[in-house]
Amino acid sequence: NNIADMCTLGWSVHPVIQTTVTYTGEEKGMIEEALLCKGESIRHEVQIFSHKVGLSLSMKHRDVVRRNLKLYDFFIYAEDDMRIRAEHVLAFLHENSRLSLRFQPFIPRFDRQHWIKNGVGG
Repeated sequence: NNIADMCTLGWSVHPVIQTTVTYTGEEKGMIEEALLCKGESIRHEVQIFSHKVGLSLSMKHRDVVRRNLKLYDFFIYAEDDMRIRAEHVLAFLHENSRLSLRFQPFIPRFDRQHWIKNGVGG
């Protein structure tokens, strides 16, 4: 589990799940199980929005960042089809420090890329 791995490294993690789906008891149990770190439950939130939010759901993370801006120094936004591991974050931070020494100001970001080959996206 990516979030639990980050917690195991000693990072303070606070996942926020934003969805339009009400989870079943079994699904809630799976989330709780996935969010265990050293036998303790990781503090997290599940925010359920009306399905009417539509594509605007992908913008709701901005409210979470704005509300927690002074509490954390690093934010990750990911959708359900994205996997960000602790190794990715460590590599990102390493490269960020290297590039920041050469290029000021430098604001890097993770970005999901969709490659298209012969008209077929991936």
